[in-house]
Amino acid sequence: MPRFVAVQAEGCAPFASIVKAGLGPEALRPCDNPKTIASGITDTFPADVEGACQAIQETKGLAQTVSDIEIVEAQILLARKEGIFAEPTGAVSLAGVMKLLHGGEIDGSDVVVCEITGHGLNDIEPSMARWEEVSQIRPILEDFETVLAGRVQWSLPSK
Repeated sequence: MPRFVAVQAEGCAPFASIVKAGLGPEALRPCDNPKTIASGITDTFPADVEGACQAIQETKGLAQTVSDIEIVEAQILLARKEGIFAEPTGAVSLAGVMKLLHGGEIDGSDVVVCEITGHGLNDIEPSMARWEEVSQIRPILEDFETVLAGRVQWSLPSK
């Protein structure tokens, strides 16, 4: 049986907070003021908390929170290495895996499955905010190759 891991954005993490504190579903409190670029998971009071807690407990799973910067780093990694343009919410699971790996809570030899949900065009505003200017090119291969060679740069949101 795989270990289940719940990952939430630091700016709205009511479920991850209780799991990390070793508390049960009765301790869940709504997130009063969600603040994260992962707008798709800003549910102030997640549904089926009992089932989620049970799944974490039965699989000896855990919970993790990730910052907006970690979410953006995961988005960029997905785009560069896999050609996947994920919306911020879709990149949260990978951000969590990266944080767990760097923290030693999972091992590089572990088999991990991340669901990457939501295409980047579903929630384009956070991604567009990182661009100073969108590059416009002529419809010729040379211009396209110039852009791919690194002329376009991503920037991380400020802390």
